[in-house]
Amino acid sequence: MKLSRISFSQISKYSQCPRSYKYYYVDRLRERSVTAFLPFGSAIDEALNSILTEFKNKKEITCDYKTIFDEKWNTVKINKINYPLIDCTLVGYAKSDFILDILKEEDFRFISAKAKELEVEYTDLYEIKEQLEKEKNTHTISESRHKFLNIINWLSLRRKGHLMLDAYVQKIIPEIEYVVDVQKKVELTSDCGSTLVGYVDAIVKFKQDIEPCVLDNKTSSMFYTEEKIKFSQQLFIYAYALGLSRVAYAVMSKNIKLDKRSTCTVCGHESKSAHKTCNAVDENGKRCGGAWTLSVNPECMTQVLRDRVEENTKLVVIDNIAEINDAIKAKVFPKNLNTCTNLYGNPCPYLNFCWKNDKTNLEIFEE
Repeated sequence: MKLSRISFSQISKYSQCPRSYKYYYVDRLRERSVTAFLPFGSAIDEALNSILTEFKNKKEITCDYKTIFDEKWNTVKINKINYPLIDCTLVGYAKSDFILDILKEEDFRFISAKAKELEVEYTDLYEIKEQLEKEKNTHTISESRHKFLNIINWLSLRRKGHLMLDAYVQKIIPEIEYVVDVQKKVELTSDCGSTLVGYVDAIVKFKQDIEPCVLDNKTSSMFYTEEKIKFSQQLFIYAYALGLSRVAYAVMSKNIKLDKRSTCTVCGHESKSAHKTCNAVDENGKRCGGAWTLSVNPECMTQVLRDRVEENTKLVVIDNIAEINDAIKAKVFPKNLNTCTNLYGNPCPYLNFCWKNDKTNLEIFEE
């Protein structure tokens, strides 16, 4: 097998499971469906590129990054075919993608209209969502009900995307002194003639550092540990190729923090208590007892991890990539059964094919 150019995505997939690499890149077996985190990540990346590019050129953010996100979040490409994303039943969502409390009034009106259009009856949005999930998991869901389920998930992820981008602008951008480059192409040619190709999210200088670093933007349901950046193969190889010695992760949490507050309709007292009525006490010791109105202030939490790359660490990564490259050329594709049921929190798309020779949800992708 001739392998003159290889991407870091290929390196990563081979590291996870060599057989999965073979199915995807050699046999070109692809899923007929995709998970929502792929188009969601692409939409976030598109908006972040605009944010960082504008900050690089103007030192301020005036672009409508939410609209940029929305435009990308409207369609999904599956095996070269574009689909409207909002109700596409070829897209699968995680249970955690839906957060009822971040939806806005206009979302509820839209959902109500779509429910009438698709003939889906409900009184409680959360309950119907749970019911539809059960129907989907037992393969008893109708096309119209599946569309409705995806619509409410899509709307929730849209709001979540807006919150994450707001957090990036409000919390992460202020930590950056200047941006050197955005979506910088990286090429690293080995002694045997193979070239590793990739793109760096950005090269930035943080105010706390004395030199620029390779920045990788991430969305995650959990914050990263220090070990995550200390052993990042991708960041280290990019830093090596660019002649930089510092790397960083900017992480936006998918788990939105819901700051719920109750405000008394009588005295205006604010509280987070579980009391059914206002527990404020006046100067005479009399309890107010007024009714509450509930407000929710959702917030995306962020994290920035920065580290220096030691020379010996770069060499370890380079040697590992060379070994993977040699193994691919030699057509060595063993199965890694440890990743079958947990590949980024989901089952491997080739699980049934590997274990049962079942290609039901797979097709050959033609160039």
